[in-house]
Amino acid sequence: MRIATTWTYPDGTSGHMTLPQTWGQVSGITPRNAGRYGFIRTSERIPDPPPAPKEYSKLRLYDALCNAGIWTDVQTAIQNAGQWDRWELANDLSTDYEPFALLLAQLRQTYGDELTDAILAAAEI
Repeated sequence: MRIATTWTYPDGTSGHMTLPQTWGQVSGITPRNAGRYGFIRTSERIPDPPPAPKEYSKLRLYDALCNAGIWTDVQTAIQNAGQWDRWELANDLSTDYEPFALLLAQLRQTYGDELTDAILAAAEI
């Protein structure tokens, strides 16, 4: 989270950042005494943006799942969810794709965070 400071200037306009440097040099206006000259300082908390979705190579994911010995379980889960055709057609998978996010949640629940993170690290593009 970050704090954004906005200055409302005497003419009613506003701007982010700081008071223009030239005003301080010419008129002696500083952030401490700006209120006397009609400037209003406000601050607001701006939440951090959500993390960008991560993308994974389907082939690398397959290899990592095979190496972990759980590919057949995952394959069965994909088939049972009725998503096998979509799996077959996909080139890459992304965390913002809901069926893949659900699969990851199921992997975490069944096999734990450590194994799931290791599999994803091996498959990340």
